[in-house]
Parts: sequence; C-alpha cells; structure tokens
Amino acid sequence: MLQKFIKPFISFDKIVDENINYLLLRYDLNSVNKDITSITPIFFKLTLYFLILLVPAVILKLIYPTKTIVNFLLKLMVFLIVMSVFGIFIGFFQALYS
Repeated sequence: MLQKFIKPFISFDKIVDENINYLLLRYDLNSVNKDITSITPIFFKLTLYFLILLVPAVILKLIYPTKTIVNFLLKLMVFLIVMSVFGIFIGFFQALYS
C-alpha cells in the first residue's frame, strides 16, 4: 500500500531530474571538479520542492496566523529557498571562473 502512494512521487522526481539535467546540459557542470558546481542540480531540486511545499505553509499561515510553529515553518522554508538560490548562483560563478 505504501508503494502505491510513493510511486507517483518517484516518477515525478525522475521527471524533475530529467528536466533539470536537460536545462543544465549546455553548461557542462560535470567537467568542473568543484564541490558546489557538482551539486547545483540538487539546489535546483530543493528550490522547486520547497516552492511546492510553500503553498500549503502559506495556507496554514492564513488559517492560523498566531501559531508560532507555523511562523517558524514558513520562515525556515523561505530561508532554505533563499539559501538554495544562493547556492545555485555560487555554483554557476564557480563554474564560470574555473
């Protein structure tokens, strides 16, 4: 039963991987042996998944505006999105200057 629930998420993850790899194919990030450049696709996936999860968090914020756990969750998700975007930029700059 759990496999039926997880299977669509695995297929969605494969589709996201293919699209991100297709998007980054022309940049040839694998030829650079640097740390942040090699994990740039992971930052793309994190940003996408947290943007998807941000919608229910904002809805929870509208329903429960005074709950501190909802505020903390929302701030944490926005912080992680910003850090992932920052990691993407750093990865591209590292690939540019190496």
